[in-house]
Amino acid sequence: MTVSQPKSYKNIYLTILLAAAILLCGQLILYFAPLPKRDVLATGFLADIVITFPAAYYFLIIRQNQLKARRMLLVISASLLVAYLILPPHQKYYVLQIRQASVLLELGFLVYAISKIKTIISVYKQQKTDYQDFSYNFSKSLGAILGNSLPVKMLASEIVMLRFGLGCWKKFSPIPANIKQFSIYKESGYTSFFGVILAIFI
Repeated sequence: MTVSQPKSYKNIYLTILLAAAILLCGQLILYFAPLPKRDVLATGFLADIVITFPAAYYFLIIRQNQLKARRMLLVISASLLVAYLILPPHQKYYVLQIRQASVLLELGFLVYAISKIKTIISVYKQQKTDYQDFSYNFSKSLGAILGNSLPVKMLASEIVMLRFGLGCWKKFSPIPANIKQFSIYKESGYTSFFGVILAIFI
């Protein structure tokens, strides 16, 4: 474990350095390039952002640390966002086209998640026997099956908010007698706190 940490940190530093070099060099080249050649150079800059950097991230971070490849979806999305913000208008059209293609990958991940619903429910029921909090159990269940990555955490948070937004918080869940029951709005003091805040601003 102690041997792999320096290598891991070295790869992280290399990835950050590569990202900074791509952005800085690309911006300088576009700034000093003649106007007739600027469009071609901007297209090359786009390729560096959305192809070269994600490929380097895969080999330096994902593969070296044996992480799940689905993390690349977030990296590619972030690269497309950066490219859209800093590149000239003509290249933004290419960014949007690439983004539409990446949506297919996200839909594929969603279909995969739906195919694992039975397994997620099974893990959730096991979690529920130890702890009664829905959001915690659901996030843990989703992470155990789909991976504990940021996109999965975001998906879990959205589903939890949707569940409570539809009024499921009103549904009473039976709790064993040895566990203390309470309502958060009664015992947390949120009502008094927000009442004071509203009184100050009103």
